[in-house]
Amino acid sequence: YAFLFTLLQTGKKERSNTLNIAIDNMCKKTRDLRRQLRKAIIDHVSDSFLDTTVPLLVLIEAAKNGREKEIKEYAAIFREHTSRLVEVSTLEAYVL
Repeated sequence: YAFLFTLLQTGKKERSNTLNIAIDNMCKKTRDLRRQLRKAIIDHVSDSFLDTTVPLLVLIEAAKNGREKEIKEYAAIFREHTSRLVEVSTLEAYVL
């Protein structure tokens, strides 16, 4: 019986070792995916904040010159831009 018990124990250890290796590999892959996700978010943030003043500047210029049609158009663009900035900031805060 001792031999059988030893054999069963060895099997458990091997299975346990295989499971530990699989868990380690999964942890490494998860860390790698998080790193890649952080890099993608940082790139997205950089792109979003690259020209933050342009939508506001064209809106101000249209308002100074009294161009009402352009004001409405640029106001919509400005709202879209600010919404995108909020979205990117929220995503960054959540992941990083």
